[in-house]
Formats: sequence, structure tokens, C-alpha cells
Amino acid sequence: MNKSLLRGQGPKIHLHRAIAYIHTHVRVQEFCHRRSWHLWQLRRPPILERQDGWNGQRSRRPHPPGTFVTAATGDCGAIYSPVIRQGSKTTIEGDAKVVAVDYSNKESIKNALTGVDVVICTISRTALDLQAGIAAAAKEAGVKLFIPSEFGNVSEGETQGMFGQKAGIQTELKTLDIPCTNFYTGPFADKIWAPFLDLDVRSGKVTIGGNGNKQISFTSRADIARYVSYVLTRLPAEQLNNRSFMIAGDNKSFNDIFKGFEVKTGRKVEVTYVPISEFDARLAANPNDLPALLHKFFATAGPFPKTDNHLYPDWNPSLVLDHVPVS
Repeated sequence: MNKSLLRGQGPKIHLHRAIAYIHTHVRVQEFCHRRSWHLWQLRRPPILERQDGWNGQRSRRPHPPGTFVTAATGDCGAIYSPVIRQGSKTTIEGDAKVVAVDYSNKESIKNALTGVDVVICTISRTALDLQAGIAAAAKEAGVKLFIPSEFGNVSEGETQGMFGQKAGIQTELKTLDIPCTNFYTGPFADKIWAPFLDLDVRSGKVTIGGNGNKQISFTSRADIARYVSYVLTRLPAEQLNNRSFMIAGDNKSFNDIFKGFEVKTGRKVEVTYVPISEFDARLAANPNDLPALLHKFFATAGPFPKTDNHLYPDWNPSLVLDHVPVS
């Protein structure tokens, strides 16, 4: 019988995070019962100045965590050992051993990854370029599986902005010849309702692309954590290596979501619809215009044609309306 890559004698799993601050949305202890995962952290400047919203106004905002906690279930037997940037003053709850790493030093990364089976990256878009170097060090350290920071729309074949960068990293990983697994989840159901994307429904005014009727596959970060930990600890290695998983917690159009919000709260939402051609023009002027890139995807990509939800029979993910903020 084939055994899961992570079953057996307490394998080590690295959860890779690139964030400005520790911000756990799911307590690790709730899932792994003091078993463990490896946590990577890369510090970036906590405040970024960028073009936000549709009106071109500049604003300063905390750098978003862009991450979630992947946690083990059942008898995964993983060993929790957070890894942080050297010089960081971050502290971790519990009895985990914290390992400091110099991301500019391959030997430092290799030493941290020695004896590790799996590296999971939930690195943010501001540090995506670090993944190839981390993967190269991981391969030399004997890591068996590398999971790049996808966790969103399908990036394969894309060329623009963040998605193009992710596609380029996949090409680099293939050149490195390290086994990889991609997880495509659609936008985070619990994260996108922000002024940054003009989707703050609590304000009573939102902006979306197209006519708002295109369905979108959403998944919350907690549900992603459960799914990833499940398949890593249940499926044999040959069903993980060089494979892409598509999962969806819920498929909904923005129009349906806003109607649901109105029913739930009794408050009206004023929706501004922007032509897709406007996104194209903005991206032609600035390929790194993230709001334009995401709204174009929301308006054109559609839901995943098929999913791998069935591989976790008891997953039962939450609905997107469970996560739309009401207050």
C-alpha cells in the first residue's frame, strides 16, 4: 500500500510565510494538537505607498499578510518549527523551536531545511521572486516536495503582473526539477472585502468589472488550510508530485453576493460597473496595477471548470456569504 509522503516517522513540514507581521487566522493548535508545521517569515516594510482604488488617490496602508496557516490533522506527525528572518523579534506561542534564516545565504536556508520533507510557501506577492532561490536550497537539502505560493487564480500560461510572475516561477521550478504541487483556490472568501479593491461592502459602495454576473470560485483561508493538510497527509507522493489541485469553497457572482448581503443586513449596496476595456488600458500603462489585474480576472475567468474537492470527502467548506463582513 502506498503511504502518504507525510505519514510515518514524524516528518517535518515547512509553512513558508512572507508577511510584515505574524497574523494567524487559524490557531495551529486547533488542528495539529501540538504536532507541528514549519513556519517561515520574511519581514517587509510594514507600510507601503501605492495607487489604491479606482480614483487614483494615493494612500498608505499596512502591508496585508497575504497568508494563512496550514495546519495538520489526524495523525500527520509533523514537527512544528517556525523559521524567521535573522534579526526578527517575532515570538511564537507554544514549545516550537524557532529557527532564524538569512534569505540571502543559501547555506543558511539549506541548514534550516535539512531533514524537511515538504516546503509550503504562502509568501506574499511582494516577495515572490525569492521562491526560486528557496526551492534551489530546498532541493539541495533533500526536500521531497515544494509547494509554491499560488493559492489564487490559475496562473499557468499567464503573462501579466502577479499571475505572470507566478507562472514564471513555475517554469523556474521545472528547470530545478524539484517535485512541486500547486493549489488553486480562487480569491480568499474571507479576505477580499477591502477598500484596496473597492469591495468594502460595509461602506455601501463597491466597484466591480463587467456586469457582475460572472461566477467566481471562492475559498476561505481556513478551508484552504484544512484541504492542504488533508491531502498532504492522506495521498501518496505519486499523487502529489507535479500536480495542480483546484478547489472551490463556493461559486458565486458578485451580484448574488451583494444581494445576499442586502438580505442579510437590510442595507443597500451601490454598485459601480467598470468595462473590462478599462482594466486592459490600466494594465497596458502599468502591468503591476493589482486592483485592475484582479478585477479583470474576476470579470473574465469564471469558476473552475472542475475541482478536486472530492478528494476530501468531509471537507464541507464554508460559503462565501459566511465571510462577507457586516459590521
